[in-house]
Amino acid sequence: MILFFILLFLIIILMINTIRYFRAYARLKSHVSYKEAAEREMSKLRSQDPRITCDYCGATIDTSQYKVCPQCGADYAKDEEWIHRYQPDQGWVDEKAEQEAEREIHKAEAEARKYARRIRRILLFTGISLLLLIALVCLVTYLGHQSDYAKNEELNSYSYEHYEKSGDQLVGDTTLLDAESVHVEITGIYEDDSWTKLEYHIVNQNSYAVRIHIEGLAINGYAHTFAYMYPLVRKNTEITIYERLYESQPIESMIFGEIYISDEHYDRLYESEGDKLYKTSAYIGSEPVLSDGVNLYENEWIRVQGLGYDEQGRYDIEIQNKTEDVWDVTCDDARVSDVSFDVYGMYQIHIPAGCICNNKYVYGSDDAYTNRSEEDTVRVNFTFTNEEKPELSFKTGYIELQPYTAAEMTGEQ
Repeated sequence: MILFFILLFLIIILMINTIRYFRAYARLKSHVSYKEAAEREMSKLRSQDPRITCDYCGATIDTSQYKVCPQCGADYAKDEEWIHRYQPDQGWVDEKAEQEAEREIHKAEAEARKYARRIRRILLFTGISLLLLIALVCLVTYLGHQSDYAKNEELNSYSYEHYEKSGDQLVGDTTLLDAESVHVEITGIYEDDSWTKLEYHIVNQNSYAVRIHIEGLAINGYAHTFAYMYPLVRKNTEITIYERLYESQPIESMIFGEIYISDEHYDRLYESEGDKLYKTSAYIGSEPVLSDGVNLYENEWIRVQGLGYDEQGRYDIEIQNKTEDVWDVTCDDARVSDVSFDVYGMYQIHIPAGCICNNKYVYGSDDAYTNRSEEDTVRVNFTFTNEEKPELSFKTGYIELQPYTAAEMTGEQ
């Protein structure tokens, strides 16, 4: 910013001096200067002593007061002294004008040279400042872009983290993606007292940077964990990164949804086909089950269960996929009584076959939602999409989110 103002200041000074230079140069080429010089010389003559001597009687005549000699009355219009002082001949005027013009030319040349030197210096400083400004912009852009690239990460990057390698690791294939000269592998599972981290090893053999996207992850049959990994991996490099999962229990199985590669501008280069199942050495031995709640909607493929509002005013939803197909669910149509509001928490949720989507909330930030009364009804319309069998895709129609707490639904007091 400082360089910008310096550059602006130099440009203004350059314009001022350029104008002055051309004015000085114009005076060198102008014939008016000769006339001006003659007029100045005549002005000098007029500013001298106005008294002359009468040629007839020798008396002194003050020409500023008398038109004729006050002593003898003679007209001094043809007086030699008068003629040479106030009516110089053309040759005399030209001579004087030439002398004055020569002085003006020397003066104008000196000014032109002075301003030309200034202009050259200002142009030099302006050019240097402009180059510095361009270099600074390029450097900031480059450094900013460098910070976008993913780097090797530490497992315990914060003082409060104490992750250790889990005793249950993946069994069998650990390759998550191997396409378009990009290789992604799950190389470890780490646990602490509360959370789990997955270790990814990424190799990019392309001559350009890429991003890796993982949309949707089901663990132990519950599709409530996001794995939005969007690292920008530099060309011809390999890195190790960690993604924290909101899980504190042993992991028996993981189902990854769509995995795709994009360039740094998020234009897709490759998309995986279907979900990928990974098993670990852990054994839980139980199937995913719905929590106690209210059945809001059900058909032969899907069941939507309501668990009530939490303390933050969000409505807790569970969705069971009863089929062997994969379903994506979105809720972008909701109303409080007859007023629409923007829904958060339910956008392109990926539910693998036989899984339950839990820990999902429907809520809004619009006044219609946040300022609703107990008499208002909240209704939502879910869209379920089956990409493999698009003819099965459907909308639930408006479902009323029944305003009960979880305790009331389960009969607890």
